[in-house]
Amino acid sequence: MSDICSNNHGGNPFSVDAFYSTPKEKREAMRRIIFRYAAERGDHGITADEATAYFNTFHNSIAPRISELKRDDMLVETINSRITRTGRSARVYIANPDKLSLIKIWK
Repeated sequence: MSDICSNNHGGNPFSVDAFYSTPKEKREAMRRIIFRYAAERGDHGITADEATAYFNTFHNSIAPRISELKRDDMLVETINSRITRTGRSARVYIANPDKLSLIKIWK
């Protein structure tokens, strides 16, 4: 898997290091957890900020995984947005209904 955020950080060595120093298994586990969380929220969906708060982690751990899930058609971007904890508008994503069956096979 390639670093989906490379266009955003433009090869920043700290960002590149962050991607490659995080084990693939950890990235995959976080993707599954975020997808499951989005599925549980149904049509209400999630924002990166909400997932960050829910999992009590850092935005930089959540946002790239959401981008990967969106790229892989696991999350669908909606036309909706919600206000973040910092007062900014954030896009809402929902779990792709066609992919929900994957939850059953993920351990």
